[in-house]
Amino acid sequence: MDVQRFKDKFDLSYLQKSDASEVTPSLRPEVEEAVIAYGSKVLGAMKQTPSVKLFDLASTLSLRFDTVLPVLQRLQATGLVERVSEDPIGNDSYAVTASGARLGL
Repeated sequence: MDVQRFKDKFDLSYLQKSDASEVTPSLRPEVEEAVIAYGSKVLGAMKQTPSVKLFDLASTLSLRFDTVLPVLQRLQATGLVERVSEDPIGNDSYAVTASGARLGL
């Protein structure tokens, strides 16, 4: 059996993630609406400080933290925001990434 036939028959490359297969998962409609409504507000507030904690950000925006968290998670999934540190009670710190900073908000 030649090498190419062997690779065709027993290839395991499908187990590896490729960039093309990394698709941002779809969200519930109400979460998607929150991301659209609050995403620019969250990014704008985050650009004011290098690192911001979830509860402080929610307070700054006068929003509930459970409204801000899914927005941050979606922004993180799209690479606009990164989690800098985790807190035992969930008051994690987030920062805007370079691609998030390039947005003109």
